Amino acid sequence: MDNSKFNGIYFQNTSTGWICGYNNNNVHGIIYKTTDSGVTWKLNFTSTYDERFYKIFFLNSDYGFVGSGTSLFKTTNGGVNWLIVNFLSRSIDFDMVDSLNIIFAGGYTIGSTSHGTIIKTTNGGINLTTQLNILDTVILSVDFINSNTGFVCGQRGKIIKTSNFGSNWTTMQSGVYTNLNSINFLNLTTGFSAGISGVIIKSINSGNEWDLKTKGTLFRNLTSSYFLNELT
Repeated sequence: MDNSKFNGIYFQNTSTGWICGYNNNNVHGIIYKTTDSGVTWKLNFTSTYDERFYKIFFLNSDYGFVGSGTSLFKTTNGGVNWLIVNFLSRSIDFDMVDSLNIIFAGGYTIGSTSHGTIIKTTNGGINLTTQLNILDTVILSVDFINSNTGFVCGQRGKIIKTSNFGSNWTTMQSGVYTNLNSINFLNLTTGFSAGISGVIIKSINSGNEWDLKTKGTLFRNLTSSYFLNELT
């Protein structure tokens, strides 16, 4: 693991967990698994493609996905086998409503111009439909509260909301212009987003308005946010 870099982690229970990233020598996607609460990790899968795995998620002990900047892999037997489902357009994050309905978000930057994309599948990744293309913003995080309502965030303070599982998207006013790397809603009304320069913003009205909670270079780059419950 010395030459590896990791971007995503997911624990199914207190003992079994997964991390994903890439091998720094050949830039191939990798997955490691632990069955002893992280005391030891064993290499579970190495992609033959040049890619970086960003996120891994399991619906249950058998059914899981791992996504990279270019492709999506699926397992139906607890990681014994990983099969490529589809090639994506620079997917960075994804959220699963169930094994069939998934929203992917990402994008790419060429020179000084950024392009963001949101992609949807309703059959487990077999077919992918582009729901939204955005100029000047790479989408960095996606979070769905239920089967209909979800949010994405990205560069330049961008936050976008859907109420019909990605068929339509509405831009919300975040009040900040720094990159937002993570978005996480506790329920239909309360959510947080975090980004560079220690920015943390909070909404208590379904993303319609956002209040700045903290900022400053002391915290540097915040890349993820997660709440166990409404307080912690």
